[in-house]
Amino acid sequence: EIHINRGVAFSAKGNDYTAIQDFKEAIKLGSANAIAYADIGFSLQRIGDTDQAIAYFDEAIKHGSTAPLVYASRGLTWLTKGSFENAIYNYNDAINLNQNGANLGVALSAKLFVDRGFAWEKMGDLEKALSDYREAIKIDPNNTVAVRNRDSTIATIAAKREIRP
Repeated sequence: EIHINRGVAFSAKGNDYTAIQDFKEAIKLGSANAIAYADIGFSLQRIGDTDQAIAYFDEAIKHGSTAPLVYASRGLTWLTKGSFENAIYNYNDAINLNQNGANLGVALSAKLFVDRGFAWEKMGDLEKALSDYREAIKIDPNNTVAVRNRDSTIATIAAKREIRP
């Protein structure tokens, strides 16, 4: 427990490499719970080690994590890697686990839909992307990224319709 708490403190100060060592020590000492694995995943994600971050998020889930943030973070990591289908799969889980925004709050709940919308957009499904951007705006009308992406997607859809014979 002390290693997890110390790891969280190091991570909060931006010292993710030291935090990872404390989280790993906690696991080695028998605190192999979902939180320790998830915290390693968060730290690895921040330092850009996407493959290892995904592996640790997988371990957190195997150890029983149902935290929407773990699924969302794994989704974001897949999104960063350009694996849009995997990102969507994880965002779906995060959205379902988020229980109408009760777990993550307004800003992060909206971000789930913005990020999934971006993945849909990259996969070429503009209608699903637009639906997600609209949902994000319903959750957080002040989300400028959602508004910008919605407007851009509407313009792209309109342009494609004009081109068709």
